[in-house]
Amino acid sequence: MSKCIIDTEKIGTETKNYAVFYATHDFIVYKDQKKIKMVQCNDELMAEVDCPTDYRSYDCLDLGDGVLFIFAGKSIIFLDKSGFEPKSHEIDIEKVGRIVTKPVKSQNKNSVIFGTSSYGQIQFINYDFFSKKRLSQTQSWKMTKVTDIASNDRLLFSIFDNVFLTSCEIETGECLWTRFENANINGKLLSYKNKLLYNCQNLVRAADEKGDIDNIRIPTVQVSSLEHLIGDHLFLTFDQKRRVCCYNLKTNEIVWQLNGTRPIDESLSVRGRYKDKIHDIMIVRMGEDIGIINLTVGRVLNYFRSSGAFKIRQTDDHILIHKRSDRTDIIPGT
Repeated sequence: MSKCIIDTEKIGTETKNYAVFYATHDFIVYKDQKKIKMVQCNDELMAEVDCPTDYRSYDCLDLGDGVLFIFAGKSIIFLDKSGFEPKSHEIDIEKVGRIVTKPVKSQNKNSVIFGTSSYGQIQFINYDFFSKKRLSQTQSWKMTKVTDIASNDRLLFSIFDNVFLTSCEIETGECLWTRFENANINGKLLSYKNKLLYNCQNLVRAADEKGDIDNIRIPTVQVSSLEHLIGDHLFLTFDQKRRVCCYNLKTNEIVWQLNGTRPIDESLSVRGRYKDKIHDIMIVRMGEDIGIINLTVGRVLNYFRSSGAFKIRQTDDHILIHKRSDRTDIIPGT
């Protein structure tokens, strides 16, 4: 369940005239000239490291006692929340490859799992960022890109080149099954009760632990993308990503549909307070416009423009809206 709960009636957006990489009620991580600084809310400096040149392209992962950042597929920075000395290094691209996916958690406290590309081959590795060593890895595949990944406690799923699916043991890297699709897989991969859900040929498909496939046909809906999964409720887009649908996977029923006029570029699933009640909500970006949808009833709660916005991101209990010219809008949670 998301820690982030925002006030959907009074969006308290705060604009920062610098790039913010992570923000919570306790601290903020941002770019200050040639440095990345981690600063407490009372302005006390917790950590400082050199900022990579290609800082605009990054992924981050909250590991509990600290936050791991990956910049431009090669620079790894770990900032400890207790203010201990930060860890920073560049991976050996010749040996490991360039990082081409977001990181996911490993059972090992000091390691994460991500995909790397090297000499036209892509593989997933379990990487210890303290010792700078590879603990395990999957086999390699001759592919050009990883479209998306998803994971649960045991399995790591991935799409290569929009058509090739894999399922691997998350710790050992053992490949359990692979599958080629004859058409593009669009949108996100979602893990649901030891199954993998994905969208292909406007259908929702479910792959079990052996890779066997079932089609989930939703009447009158030609699926564009899968967005989020909360319990048994699947949230997806259709009609060229202009409309949103909530579908109950347990009862096989459409719960609600919401019409729109513009395609959704990306979305986040968090929680929101509306009239003193907490609801699951979806924050969607359509160009520079931001919408907030109540996922319980399928209703737009708020809509505003964030000039220059090109990406939205959840960091702990805050929402970041990355904007051009190194500016950031922050929506604090409660």
